[in-house]
Amino acid sequence: MNISWLEDFLALAFTKNFSRAADLCHMTQPAFGRRIKALEEWLGTSLFDRGTQPITLTETGEWFRKVAQDLLAQVARLPVEARAVEESWATTLQFAATHTLSFSFMPNWLRSLEPRVSVGAIQCVSDMLQRCEALMLQGKVQFVLCHTHPHIHGQLEAAGYPSIQLGNDIFIPVSSADDQGQPLHYVTSADGGPPLSQ
Repeated sequence: MNISWLEDFLALAFTKNFSRAADLCHMTQPAFGRRIKALEEWLGTSLFDRGTQPITLTETGEWFRKVAQDLLAQVARLPVEARAVEESWATTLQFAATHTLSFSFMPNWLRSLEPRVSVGAIQCVSDMLQRCEALMLQGKVQFVLCHTHPHIHGQLEAAGYPSIQLGNDIFIPVSSADDQGQPLHYVTSADGGPPLSQ
């Protein structure tokens, strides 16, 4: 389907005359007629009753007139909407954060920045680390917020992305307890303290 067929259809619906509609669309009448026929074949139905003078729209043609007008209006809006999306992207900070950090760290961290810097609009995708890294590699986000460790190298580090440390977390090993409240697995703490259970 060619978008210009919609314009041809509306011209014929307006003029009710193949010759005048062809003139409006700056083409010969035979070429114009072929385009209207191609549209009807694509839709699988007749849009015009050619047995009347002047020609008239069929019931389907009446319905399609509104559809064609709406489609052309949507197409006409596309450049403006595309520019708006581009401007929105340019003024919105795009983050990807792991699930834990997007809920536990990011909200308070952003609030702490507000007195010092105008942050503006922010969009955050919360996902697993691999997906967050993929979004950054695809250029869909500008920042990734995640846990890391000096001995674990992710995709972004391998690709040469710069990073800064925003904070530290301490992970505490715990073991589930049995029916008597004793740890199922003994985990010794780094400082030699008692085993932890929960």
